[in-house]
Amino acid sequence: MRRPGKRGLAAVLLFAGGLCPRAVAGPIDPLDIPSAPVRGWYLSPEEVGRKSDLVVKGVVESVASVEIERNVWTDYAVRIEETWKGAWARPTLVVRRAGGRTATLATCCGPALRARPGEAWVFALARRDNGTFDVYGLTRGAFRISDGAGIRDHRGFVYEEPFPDGVGWLESIPLAELKRRMTGGSGRGDRDGDGLDRKGRREPPVLEESSAPGGVVPPPADPRPVPPDGSPVPTRERSDAGCVPVDTFPRDGGGMEACHGLLPWIAIVVLPVFIALVFRVFGRKPARRWAAAGAVILLLAAGSWAYIRSQWTPQGGSGNTGLYWDNVTPSPAAYFQGTRLEYHLITSGDFSIPSATYQWTIVNAFQTWEDSPEATIAFVRGADITNGDYTEFSIGFSNASDQTQWGSSMGSSTAGVSRFSWYVPSLRMADTDICFNRDISWSTDGSNYNDLESTVLHEIGHSLGFGHDPHLMAPMSYEGAWDGLNSNSIHDRRLTENDDIGLTLVYPPAGWVAARGTIAGSITEGSNNLHLGVIGVFDSGGRLVMTTLSNLGQYKVERLPPGDYTLRAFPSFDPYPADPYGLYQNINLPISGTPSDFTTNSTHDGAATVTANGTTTLNLTAASGTPAMRALYTTRHRGGGSYSFTRKGLRLQRGESGRIGVTGTGFPANTAEIAEFSIPGGGLTLSNPSVQVDWTGSGQNTILYDVSVAADAALGTRALILRRSTAPNDRYIVFGFIEIYEVGSLSAAAGPANPAAGYVAAGATDRVMLHASLAADSKEPVRIRQWTIQGAGTGPASSIASVRLYHDADGDGVVDVGETQIGSGAPSGSPPSLAIPSAWTVPPGTTQRFLVVYDLSGSAADGDSFSASLTALTATGVKSTRTLAPDTLPVAGALLTVDGSPPTGTVNDGATAGADIDSQVETTSIAANWPDFGDPHSGIASYAWAVGTTPGGEDIVPLTSVGLATSASATVSLAGGATYYTKVRAVNGAGLIATVVSDGVAIAATTVDVLLAEGYNLIALPLEPAVPLTAQGLAEAINADGGNCTRVLQYNGTGYDVHTVGSGSGFAILPGVGYFVRCTVASTWHAEGYRFRALTSGLSLADGYNLVGLPLDPVPSNRYTAESAAVEIASDGGACTRVLRYDGTGYEVHTVGSGTGFTLRTGEGYFLRCTKPSTWTVRR
Repeated sequence: MRRPGKRGLAAVLLFAGGLCPRAVAGPIDPLDIPSAPVRGWYLSPEEVGRKSDLVVKGVVESVASVEIERNVWTDYAVRIEETWKGAWARPTLVVRRAGGRTATLATCCGPALRARPGEAWVFALARRDNGTFDVYGLTRGAFRISDGAGIRDHRGFVYEEPFPDGVGWLESIPLAELKRRMTGGSGRGDRDGDGLDRKGRREPPVLEESSAPGGVVPPPADPRPVPPDGSPVPTRERSDAGCVPVDTFPRDGGGMEACHGLLPWIAIVVLPVFIALVFRVFGRKPARRWAAAGAVILLLAAGSWAYIRSQWTPQGGSGNTGLYWDNVTPSPAAYFQGTRLEYHLITSGDFSIPSATYQWTIVNAFQTWEDSPEATIAFVRGADITNGDYTEFSIGFSNASDQTQWGSSMGSSTAGVSRFSWYVPSLRMADTDICFNRDISWSTDGSNYNDLESTVLHEIGHSLGFGHDPHLMAPMSYEGAWDGLNSNSIHDRRLTENDDIGLTLVYPPAGWVAARGTIAGSITEGSNNLHLGVIGVFDSGGRLVMTTLSNLGQYKVERLPPGDYTLRAFPSFDPYPADPYGLYQNINLPISGTPSDFTTNSTHDGAATVTANGTTTLNLTAASGTPAMRALYTTRHRGGGSYSFTRKGLRLQRGESGRIGVTGTGFPANTAEIAEFSIPGGGLTLSNPSVQVDWTGSGQNTILYDVSVAADAALGTRALILRRSTAPNDRYIVFGFIEIYEVGSLSAAAGPANPAAGYVAAGATDRVMLHASLAADSKEPVRIRQWTIQGAGTGPASSIASVRLYHDADGDGVVDVGETQIGSGAPSGSPPSLAIPSAWTVPPGTTQRFLVVYDLSGSAADGDSFSASLTALTATGVKSTRTLAPDTLPVAGALLTVDGSPPTGTVNDGATAGADIDSQVETTSIAANWPDFGDPHSGIASYAWAVGTTPGGEDIVPLTSVGLATSASATVSLAGGATYYTKVRAVNGAGLIATVVSDGVAIAATTVDVLLAEGYNLIALPLEPAVPLTAQGLAEAINADGGNCTRVLQYNGTGYDVHTVGSGSGFAILPGVGYFVRCTVASTWHAEGYRFRALTSGLSLADGYNLVGLPLDPVPSNRYTAESAAVEIASDGGACTRVLRYDGTGYEVHTVGSGTGFTLRTGEGYFLRCTKPSTWTVRR
């Protein structure tokens, strides 16, 4: 995983900080704190006071940035004037908040506290373990004192519900009242009296069919349809704290940072005026005035610090290049295992993830990012931890005191918060941690809109360097996941093509960047540069591929596949008059100014051809004006007589039919006014339009169409284009209105190496019980979230110590080194069963093999049987997010029966079956047999044998498998007089082993007769003597057998060394040397000793004549001739020209090259004439 030389994103926002991260020249302002919004619920002063440890009124004396282990904290030294709650003996204290900036590092952790020295504040504080304090609820426990009132700034939050009556973005409370409420009042969690607290959850609105025109019941006066019981409709927003970078755009020869700081001032100046206007227009009816005023409040909050990365500069250039992880230039190395970004789940302690189900939900979200088909980013779950520390990417849940694992107080009403740190100015990531609120009613099955997996997927996107996206269907969109169908909110658990391209752009494989191209240019209306225009990129088939925003009239869409594209533009609405529940509500916030008003029609669309590694310039134009239509909801028929409404796009399956629509203001009043209702991309048939007009005076019309999706419709997202006949040039575009998907399939079968029925030992380990194949069709990757392994047979679950599941990468049916273990556990129940959670993906169009392995505990009895079957899989389509029902389950493995007794038998020395020898004269081979071995239950599976100089030893023949053979032999070198033992290792069908050793075979001495004539005899030793011989000893041995040897002669290269018998011991008699012995009578010498044990022996030969003998027993005995000996000497690099033997009267001479010559035999001596020093390696 490397960072490319040029990086950026057209369709996805790169995360980097609410106050855009930058290299800072000169002194660092400690209040220049990167900030980001978080989502949650309003916290009353009563609740803040009740849950805080200490409430003080005081003056900020100093502010300083503190860098601790790759994170920046900001310390506020406070001089205490009054203590309202709790006890603190010292006159000062330190409020330490996560977030800040130094010259080399920046950290973002939710809203920033901008308390300046000299300002008076009321702080509700949560005590930290290190003796410092944090503001309770991030900044919601901080009230700046001004004109006798405490002012609380809510502008860093996005609330899921409107403010209480009388509360605005800047909440002002007289100090006396504030003190009373924080020290003794009750909270106002249930402000509307509906019995639900702020975390209450309801399904999205459902409207029933009626006889009213258009076929739906009109909604109530509130702009949002309300469920029949009157409970508030939950809004689906992201629970993240995302610091998002934008680039520096050149203007007037300089640079301008597009940061969010302008928005709060807009809120301060415009919001009170607007709310006053709302109250004047809507009178005193709370429901109506807060429906309007609260709408604008939510609009200002929603996604206000999220920016799109619409232009980049090369790495090392003058502009920001966005946050990124880099394992090549480690950021830092401790966060990687090889090339994989390592994360840690907090599974125990105060910040633990509440359940194993939640843990695997998080793991699956990481896997979805990794499954992006081309990006090189990869993850690994590191060791689970008790609490996060500064050296780990940790994910946890808040503790009972509403604190994060890094010590920030998130409060009881914050859904989640993330902390990110990066190096300045490189923007390489230094640290990240994520914490979710333990009190939220998270779902893992789509049963409510707090879907944990899609939320984690979104947060991981921030951890990878991404921010928010104007593409309505993207998981990084501002909108959350709720399709309004069957209470199922899981469809945001997948990536769109928009996300895949963006992720691969930041983490590309080799050659990917050069194979793609870029479209860049301007968007203007006359001489006006258009700001924050949403630009959609459509491929040649009309599918929506990517989206981006313009910045000050400039845009860039990077790294598209080569081909033809069409670009269409539509404005981001000004946030103030816009309906807060519209499809574009969350992208309507200024980066460096308010969005430009403009309109477009088809004449303003641009066409561009992208080439590999090229940049195509396309300048877009627009017309003046403001779109009169505003889309608020997508609409879908739920079945029966009801429709659902959602702020997300709709998903339709290939071959599906239904009735869909869109609801909004300024829409056509009848079908005749619909000039265009089109969904580019082909494969869709729209028919039977209808319009439901003006729901109870709200000005909302609903356009409905029957839709039919072709079986071969192109997959991916589509836009909606809507025009009225009364204003044909006023075109409305919803980018991401529909996504076409298809549902894959998964089939299961026995693998090619599935084991057969057999036997197993009671304590067997690593026993393969099942080899299974899983095949995904070509439609989509398949995620396996849980495997159910079930046993059969008579053996109890208690006898199975462990079940392990492996990916058999090479498909050989064996667990090889390096193959991935997917999961393990101990089964329970009867029959034994084990559910193994996972995040395993089978790529489309592939077949993978898997192994189920048992370890038995040893408690099983003889005759108990065990098996393993894959009985169930919880699988989902990675793209469709639909639950798949794999066919052909169960897949059964082998039934193995316990055999508790090992094989039995005896081992015989020698080669004859059934016979045992105690000695042998052979010194170069050994043999054994064991024909009576057997096993009455599972039979013999294999034998292995070994030979050693001690019982059970293996120093002569190492333990060697012989299959099912019941005898074996080996060519070896055995010492005379030694005893050798054969060991046999027999394994039965259950894997039980019997090891039996023979009683040994001794190497015995033997005799060889040497005939001696009267006179001189040329001899050599025919055996290895039991004791060393000298010339005198040789003569005495000959004479003892009736001979009369008087002399022994040894050739020394120029003459002879002569030993006269009786004159001392004489020279040593050695194997491989020839000697003359002079006898006065003919006799036979019965030479005694051990057969030569050498298999090869090297003789050194001098230049000239050498008197030698054979130092071993050739096989066959006539193996060497005079000629072959000379040829062998030559092959060893020597040169032998003559071989001579003595016949009692003279020499028989063989000239090399003149034929075969005579045979060389053990016990005879020979002269070899060499023309240079040589070596003869004599071989048996």
